Amino acid sequence: MRYYKKRKLIKQVVWVIVILLVYFNWNFVTTYIVDNEGYTAEDLKEKYTDKKESLTQVVEETFIYDEPAVKYEYNIQLIEQEILHLTNKERKKEGLTLLKHHDPVSYAARKHSEWLMATYNEPFSPSDNILIFHEGKDGTEPVDRLNNDNIYDFDMSAENVGSATSFEFYSPGEIPDSEKDEKEIAKNMVNGWMNSPGHRENILTPELEEIGVGIAIDSKNLLFIGTQNFIRMVECGYETGPCCEEEGYYPSCYIPLDCTNNICE
Repeated sequence: MRYYKKRKLIKQVVWVIVILLVYFNWNFVTTYIVDNEGYTAEDLKEKYTDKKESLTQVVEETFIYDEPAVKYEYNIQLIEQEILHLTNKERKKEGLTLLKHHDPVSYAARKHSEWLMATYNEPFSPSDNILIFHEGKDGTEPVDRLNNDNIYDFDMSAENVGSATSFEFYSPGEIPDSEKDEKEIAKNMVNGWMNSPGHRENILTPELEEIGVGIAIDSKNLLFIGTQNFIRMVECGYETGPCCEEEGYYPSCYIPLDCTNNICE
């Protein structure tokens, strides 16, 4: 009888140990897994329990994107310059004049990218939907934002907004390659615009003459948001600028401005 009770007690102890091991191993999996794919604990149970995969396999499969082994500080100006270069490369293919860089327009473009990034709920995850739009802070439109930065001397404008991610071209833990990375980000962004009819049309509009490019980066160097603003410059008729004068006509300004003391207001 004592031997039987002893065996029964040993069995109970073994079962308790097994249950505890299963419980703590499973909780380790569900807490260690990075939520890049948006899995819940129930999703993981359904996905892995029947497959009898080990803890290591589960962690390796779901731990998809992590910060690189060495955090690389991206050169924003280099990315912006490369976007300008690639944009002009596309225009050159079509026999169009190359766009000139406009520094104040770039400042306005960069502010819009930074505002879009600020509205994004970090940290960024590869499974996230990246929402980017032309409407800016306080409901401003592209022309409003240019005017808010005292840029009035244009009569035609267009805007492209896009995004790129650094994990599109390097693996987890890989040390970024400085110049390669900036160029890849610019390439991915311009390719995205060229594959979109509306954005492509903006890039290849013959009448547009100058461009500003602005990039913003999230805190983990994973998400990049870019804005391109295109304009056609004018010498007169714009707000705060001189009135346009033509022989046989009164001095004039672009509607709805009026010419007062030879200044458009």
